[in-house]
Amino acid sequence: MTARPRVRGTVEEMNRTALLAAGDTAVFAVFTTVGLFSHNDGFTVGHFARNFIPLTLCWFLVSFITETYTSGGPIRVGINWLLGVTAGIIVRKWWVGSPDGRQFWTFLAVALITNGVFLLIWRGIASRIAPRPAASVAGAAREGETV
Repeated sequence: MTARPRVRGTVEEMNRTALLAAGDTAVFAVFTTVGLFSHNDGFTVGHFARNFIPLTLCWFLVSFITETYTSGGPIRVGINWLLGVTAGIIVRKWWVGSPDGRQFWTFLAVALITNGVFLLIWRGIASRIAPRPAASVAGAAREGETV
C-alpha cells in the first residue's frame, strides 16, 4: 500500500491562512498605532509606514522561511515572533536611524513583549473561530508532522 501524499491548499486551509495573516497584520497595525500615540509622534501615513512596514515585512519573510502559515504550530509561531519582530525592529532602526544605545534594547524588549502578548491574544481567538481542519491535523499526525 502506497501512502497517499498530503494535499495542501484546500479552500478551508487557505481561508484559515488568510485569516491568520490578516489578524497578524492587524496586530502589527495596533502595535504601531499604540506606539505612535504613546510617544506623541503624530499619526501620519509616513510615521505609520516607517514603523509598520519593517515589522510586518520581516514577520512575513521569516514566516515564509519557517513555514509558519503552511505547517503551523505554536513552536513555529514562537520562532517567527522572536526572529520576525527582532528583524523588524533592526530594519526599522536602520531605516529611521533611532533609537540608539540603551533605548534600542528597551524598544526591542517592549516590541517583543507587546507584540507577543497581542499575538497570543489574537492567535487564541483565531484558534476558537478558525481551528485547524480535522483532516489536516489527522494527516499531519499520520505523517509525523507537528500539529
